[in-house]
Amino acid sequence: MAEPRGIKPRDGIKFIEGVSLKNISLKATLAKKIIAQNSGDIIFTANGISGPATITLSQRIAPQVNSKLTLTIDLLPEIDKEKMDKHLISLFSETPNKTLQSILNNILPQSFVKYFAEKNKINLELKCNAITSPERRNLGNALKNIEYGIKNLEGFDKAMITVGGVNLKEVDPKTMKSKIIKSLYFAGEILDLSGPTGGYNLQICWSTGYVAGISAATQ
Repeated sequence: MAEPRGIKPRDGIKFIEGVSLKNISLKATLAKKIIAQNSGDIIFTANGISGPATITLSQRIAPQVNSKLTLTIDLLPEIDKEKMDKHLISLFSETPNKTLQSILNNILPQSFVKYFAEKNKINLELKCNAITSPERRNLGNALKNIEYGIKNLEGFDKAMITVGGVNLKEVDPKTMKSKIIKSLYFAGEILDLSGPTGGYNLQICWSTGYVAGISAATQ
């Protein structure tokens, strides 16, 4: 069974522990092919990256976590990659005397800006009217593509749910009774059934448990 949990990147990120990013987009790729993607909020921890969006994504990549997976964070998913450069040109023309530090402080959490700049070789002291086209494109690319190699997932003790289990084709959904073994009923995470974070998996446990219990008592 696989279990959704926080993702441990290969890069060290301990000094931004506690920083959260909201309304971002995540995708996991293998040899440039998208394996899974999700959007929402994340938080950097001492061990890696967690938060609702990460946990839901980890559920989908768990079976391939030992492969050379890459995690990409899009900080501004509401702006298309093709439109990012025009967006920055417009933004810089409106604030020509502001530094990149000032601009990024209004876009990203201030506690994340220095890390973001160092990771992407961005000079925060540059003023908007002094930024070259290559520097602007580098910034736009960085805002759309922060990449980490995925080392592994956190351990089972940090898991939110498990994935895998009894094949749903072998269970009667009206009674939760096994189609193979007489008088055997299933409920909860023993089933190969899971949902995103947000209470869905608890509801699965309660609902299947109720149906299985009633069915077993009245057979």
